[in-house]
Amino acid sequence: MITLSNEVRSHINAEKPLALHSIRIEPEGMGLSLVNGELCHLNAVATSIYRLLDGKHTIEEIIQNISEQYPGAPADELFEDAVKCIRELQRAGMVCWKSAW
Repeated sequence: MITLSNEVRSHINAEKPLALHSIRIEPEGMGLSLVNGELCHLNAVATSIYRLLDGKHTIEEIIQNISEQYPGAPADELFEDAVKCIRELQRAGMVCWKSAW
C-alpha cells in the first residue's frame, strides 16, 4: 500500500471521476473510443486509469490500483500523472465528475 503525503492528500476531494464512453481495449493494452465522431487513442496507462473511472473510485483509489501495476513509482508522481490524464480525458469529453455526496 502506498502512503500519500499530506500535501498530495489535500488535493484529493470527495468527487469521483466517471467515464462517459465505452472503450475497446486492444491486445497490447491500448484503448480506443469514438467521441464526437473522433477516434481517441489511449496508451496502456491511460486505459488502466480509464477502466477505473466508474464513479465509485476516488483518485486516491485509482492511484493505489495503478501503483500496484507500477511498483516503485513515487506516489506524488502517480497522483500528478493520474490527475493530468483525467483532466485530458475530461477535456476530450470522455469524463465527468460525480459527487460522492
